[in-house]
Amino acid sequence: MSNKQTKRLRFHFISAARTNQAFTIVELLIVIVIIAILATITVVAYKGIQDRAYSAKAASITDTYMNLFEMYQADNDSYPDTNGNYICLGSVDDYPADGTYNSGECSHGGGPNGPDMAVDEDFNAQLKTINPTIPSGSLPNVADGPPIRGIYYIGDSDGGTISYTLKGDQTCPKGETDNYGDSTDCTIGIGDESGNYGGSGGNDT
Repeated sequence: MSNKQTKRLRFHFISAARTNQAFTIVELLIVIVIIAILATITVVAYKGIQDRAYSAKAASITDTYMNLFEMYQADNDSYPDTNGNYICLGSVDDYPADGTYNSGECSHGGGPNGPDMAVDEDFNAQLKTINPTIPSGSLPNVADGPPIRGIYYIGDSDGGTISYTLKGDQTCPKGETDNYGDSTDCTIGIGDESGNYGGSGGNDT
């Protein structure tokens, strides 16, 4: 083989190696882009599943308390009274001290009337005449606006409202829906308030 042929052959191998290397880098970039797209889709899908699970849990707790309030009304001919205060549903143990929260608080500065909301043992004593075990009203913390981490209630002998906050822009399973972009407030009426806050989901407009 002549020197000229040897040089041509060597040039061919070097050119082929460089071409293969270039294609390998391009292919790697394509794989990285595809992985990034799939990761984004997975995160969005997971968040949607998480939000729906959170909503379902809140609705289940709400139904439990609505049934408890109706049983109380059937036995006492009146609904349990919060004496004009918004209170957290559940026991003190359901709301441990954490960050800005004091023990027993489900909202720090987030009550509809301004002050913190906390568990009321006098209110729980009313419910314990029907059920000795107080269901937990605790929910994952929602930090959009005043932080809140549970279901709360205000009512008198004629009825009242149960409320909670969901993450994101959602439609409440039942009752009135108030959307605020990053969070959604759900309110369900009981007794004389049931006409103002219905039992079926939907946005108020």
